[in-house]
Amino acid sequence: MQWSNPNQNVTGMLFLFLMLASLTTYSLLLMARALGFASSLWHARQKKMTYFSKLLHQQSNPSASTTGNIGLRLLPKTLENSSKKLRGSHDESGIHEDDNALLEELPMNGTLNVLYTGNQRGIWTDSYTYCCLLQDCIYEKKVAEGKGLHARMIKDAFEPDVFLSTKLVIFYAKCGNLEDARQMFDKMPKRNSVSWNALLAEYCRRGLEEDVLSLFAQMREANMTPDEFSLGSVLKVCSRLVALELGKQVHAYIIRSGFGFNVVLMTALVDMYAKCKCIKDARRVFDEMSLRDLVSWTAIIAGYVEQGNCKEALNLFCKMPWFGIKPNKVTFRTALKACAGLGDLEQGKQIHAHMVINGFKLHLVLGNGLTDMYSKCGSLHNACLVYKIMSDRDAVSCNTMIAGYAQQGHGEEALKVFSEMQMMGIKPDGFTFASAIGACTSLASMEQGKQVHACIINSGFVSDVVLGSALVDMYAKCGSIKEARQVFDFISLRDVVLWTVIVTAYGKHGFGKEVLQLFEEMKRSGLKPDDVTFLAVLTACSHSGLVNEGWHYFNTMTRDHCILPRAGHYACMVDLLGRAGCLDEAYDFIKKMPFKPNVTVWGALLGACQVHGNMELGKVAAEHLFELDPQNAGNYVMLSNIYATAGKWRDMLKLRKAMKDRGIKKEPGCSWIEVKSRVHVFPVGDRSHPQIQEIYAMLQKLAGQMKEAGYLPQTNFIMNDIEEQ
Repeated sequence: MQWSNPNQNVTGMLFLFLMLASLTTYSLLLMARALGFASSLWHARQKKMTYFSKLLHQQSNPSASTTGNIGLRLLPKTLENSSKKLRGSHDESGIHEDDNALLEELPMNGTLNVLYTGNQRGIWTDSYTYCCLLQDCIYEKKVAEGKGLHARMIKDAFEPDVFLSTKLVIFYAKCGNLEDARQMFDKMPKRNSVSWNALLAEYCRRGLEEDVLSLFAQMREANMTPDEFSLGSVLKVCSRLVALELGKQVHAYIIRSGFGFNVVLMTALVDMYAKCKCIKDARRVFDEMSLRDLVSWTAIIAGYVEQGNCKEALNLFCKMPWFGIKPNKVTFRTALKACAGLGDLEQGKQIHAHMVINGFKLHLVLGNGLTDMYSKCGSLHNACLVYKIMSDRDAVSCNTMIAGYAQQGHGEEALKVFSEMQMMGIKPDGFTFASAIGACTSLASMEQGKQVHACIINSGFVSDVVLGSALVDMYAKCGSIKEARQVFDFISLRDVVLWTVIVTAYGKHGFGKEVLQLFEEMKRSGLKPDDVTFLAVLTACSHSGLVNEGWHYFNTMTRDHCILPRAGHYACMVDLLGRAGCLDEAYDFIKKMPFKPNVTVWGALLGACQVHGNMELGKVAAEHLFELDPQNAGNYVMLSNIYATAGKWRDMLKLRKAMKDRGIKKEPGCSWIEVKSRVHVFPVGDRSHPQIQEIYAMLQKLAGQMKEAGYLPQTNFIMNDIEEQ
């Protein structure tokens, strides 16, 4: 705009200034009014919530109340029953005519009394207030009062909005009433992502994987966009179900939706791929993460441990400090598990020292990890030290020590820990009993095994097929095939392992025909034998001299059951033929094997040559054994016995000299017997037993009775210099 003269310019500028001033003033007035209105709303809401909070505090702490006895403290069960009646009488059309009568039964207690008192004083509740009161019920686990709030909404015909409806879903889910949570969810006319996520998370927490996937599918059909929380629940389900293809689809969706930088989701993907045994994919996701936290590192380390690659797991553990990540107790526990898997005692000790330096206390998780690592690395002394200084122990702590002692041949110490565990009031589980039975088996202590068996019956594990298999094995190895069969017959649900154990038991006791009957009965029951079952059958045929039956079952392995024989099966056939005196047939069988014979196969042939005095084949078998297992003294002893039997004294002395030059010594044997729950051990040449005179006197008496009965000792296997044995 242009003006014709200076006076007009000044007048125009003044006019514009006045207009701008008027508009500014008006705007300021509007802003002040809006701010005043908002402030009044905020103060009103704060006043209301302060009032309700105060009443809630008074209800939770009656002694702090300044308004007297606001409400009677009645039983929550009454409120729960009344609210159930109210929900049952309410339909989708609105309020039932009996709602008012039912609400009269609701006790005025706690949160409900706050609500009632607030209404009496003119402070009416809205959706926000109900949400806060429900949150208090969730936090304090006030199930009955939360149901009462819902009943009050129905009675007052209060229509909850999407936020309040979601809060009700969360309330019912968190308080353990998942059916009501789902009913509330299904009746919601409108849902947001929080509504869906609340139900998804609760289904996931309870292990209802199918419900999670079904609800997620409904979520997608409802055109609701999944967020990181819903995707996280689905990925957890994929990990549990080992659903790799579904997990890959979720992974693709995460990338397309721009969640590729979400550390929580990417960590869940690492865990999913690791649980699905795709450790390379898990590592690729881990390497591509722009941001990794402690959980991410722990997930990938645990994945490598679960897949058996403990070396790489420890490599990643050692790299954590380079990236500024400090391990927590879960990471340390995983690293200790990796050391146990490798049997790396030194690395385990370093991790233990790292824990101590960083101030980690020896609580339950780390204590159990350390005892497990030390016991599996062969350091039972250190495992015992850690176990003793642990302030708190559970079944896992005791199981680790019992298993460690039992596996390393310290059966008495294992049973001692088992007894201490019961005195501490720790309830044994199936793993405890299995380890204790294993200790009894290693000691050949049937009396102590019977005591453990009694504990199993009292604990309700009598029908457990795993423990049943262990008991059958224990009784059989302790010499009582009758009691082994009784345990077997008592178990109604039998698996392949249990059948294999009883077949093995009968085979070792020389009942070859009974083994074949059991094997046929097993097949009639619908179970398919595996390679271990066939190994037990062939061993039984070998010990019982059932040559034709052995050939039959060896041939049916491949023909009828599609099971390829392993070295153990071939060794059983060689032993079967060798015991029957068919040494040339056994040697031809070895030469036709589809793979190179191992120590077991040649050892079976050498043993048969010793029994039948076949020096030529014995030398062939021994030469292969000296090459495959040069430090095994038993092979030298058997060939030496063959030479002695054949009168080849020069060859025998030459062989014994070779043993001496190579530093090979045969370990002295020993025998043991259990008398009145005590195991007596007798090493070769040991005369330290306090009753040794009475024992030798009884042996001489028995030798005389054997001679009178016509039994003659077989001495052709004994070397001249018995001290060498």
